[in-house]
Amino acid sequence: MLFIPNEDLIRIPFKSVNPSKNTNFTCLAKDNQGHIFVGTGDGNVLEINRNNEHIMTYTSQEDREIEFIKAKNNKLYTSRGIFEKTNPIIQSAFYLGKDISEDAYGNFLVGSYNLTGIIAQELGKSPKLPPFLVGKYPSSKYSIFE
Repeated sequence: MLFIPNEDLIRIPFKSVNPSKNTNFTCLAKDNQGHIFVGTGDGNVLEINRNNEHIMTYTSQEDREIEFIKAKNNKLYTSRGIFEKTNPIIQSAFYLGKDISEDAYGNFLVGSYNLTGIIAQELGKSPKLPPFLVGKYPSSKYSIFE
């Protein structure tokens, strides 16, 4: 059941969506500029600006569902990898699971079928850890981040 308390809905056509393919929308996120990001079942993320205009399609290059989107700084973290907001092609492709959470240090907590851990928002850097964890656990390389 879906309850929509306002009947003033906005219809936004997406240039990149193939009407014969019957693309489904899987998740939504909003950034601090008011842009909305829509994940699709075929591995794309559609960006809508504040004027309700479709301005960019980010492509994961996989025909697999985008399960989550997190817009942070100039990046889009998705279940299929990480995009730079200015580049429609995925920057780092790897599966990050069903969702990620941000901790108090600005790291992302990740859990999927083959990976669990903490990654820094800035790829290639080590995550920031509280003093009682520093040196206690080894870090390992996975893709391009520690």
